[in-house]
Amino acid sequence: MRKTTKGALAIGAGVALLLGGAGTLAAWQVQASSAAQTVTAGDLNVATGTGQWYWGSATINTTTNAVTCTAADTSKSIANIANVRIVPGDCVVLVTPVTITAIGDHLTATLTAAGSALTTTPSGSESNFTLTSSVAPVSGATGLTASGGNINVTPTGTPAAPNANITSVVIFKGETTARNGATVAVGVPAVTATLKQTAPAVAP
Repeated sequence: MRKTTKGALAIGAGVALLLGGAGTLAAWQVQASSAAQTVTAGDLNVATGTGQWYWGSATINTTTNAVTCTAADTSKSIANIANVRIVPGDCVVLVTPVTITAIGDHLTATLTAAGSALTTTPSGSESNFTLTSSVAPVSGATGLTASGGNINVTPTGTPAAPNANITSVVIFKGETTARNGATVAVGVPAVTATLKQTAPAVAP
């Protein structure tokens, strides 16, 4: 074989080796990681306790006999409402403690209270009575503001005690005549407290 041919073959073999090994050449590679972190969710919750009945702080219009009553007389608690017999002009008030928990940097919410209409047994005497329900924060409650019978809620932290009340007021109308409403049983329905998150006034 001629020397020129042998030289060409050797060069070709060397090129082939270089091309064939191109994929195995080392390349720099380095890594660094961020530190693992934890994000914690807040909380929104409402719970009710056992209600207490009181005689209401009532006033009576001496001309019309209309009764005004919006609050309990907490000095006059009722041990057992089943033993009470109300008469026209009377007002009894059920105060149910509520614990509102609202935890979150930008959390806002509204608490509302709603219930069905009262009933009487036998039926037909409902017009002689009125029932109103509302919710309000207790004095000094953190993050709670009364608003038209509802409560506006901002972060409260974790309350150590109930921080609001549902108040249900039952009035036996003073205008009642004859024996209307006599001996009937007045059914006071459950009141449901609904706590619902609202959009913050200003985005984070």
